[in-house]
Amino acid sequence: MQAKAYVCDARDLSSLSLGSFDNVLIMGPLYHLSDVEDRKKCVLEAKKHLAKDGILFASFITITAGLNYYLDEAPEQLIHEPGMDLFDRMERDESWSGMAFTQATFINCVEVLPFFNGLGFEKLALLGQEGLTGPRLTKIENADEEVRKTYLDISLRVCENPQYYAYSNHLLYIGKSK
Repeated sequence: MQAKAYVCDARDLSSLSLGSFDNVLIMGPLYHLSDVEDRKKCVLEAKKHLAKDGILFASFITITAGLNYYLDEAPEQLIHEPGMDLFDRMERDESWSGMAFTQATFINCVEVLPFFNGLGFEKLALLGQEGLTGPRLTKIENADEEVRKTYLDISLRVCENPQYYAYSNHLLYIGKSK
């Protein structure tokens, strides 16, 4: 199998000679587009290149990813966080865009399905990519094989349950055109 890579603005793919594809992946642009209208443009551009019955895979950073980072990597740094408004947004049940590790958008999980429904997609799946292990990945990655497998099995069993999305740093939406 041969792969090709292109560099362009994900909101406008018109400069590329692309056909249609059975699967289209958006694995990064939605992290960095602060404006919801720009995120819509990105998804609609991808949709233009979906074959009939093609499947779209789109990834987001969750609103809880910042908290998960602090819990797992640097709990003492939270008190010095300049972007504490992220946690204000969590309290108000909103998404947040701003300067984090780079310019980033941290999505509120409840916004994902209405976003894609409004763009003419039918959900096939929505899941937390890291599952329950999200806030403690470092410890689990350093555990023995049996412990890692146990946590992976548990995470896979509940990764599509919305009440556990907050444990994951990323959400994966899988859908097709209606």
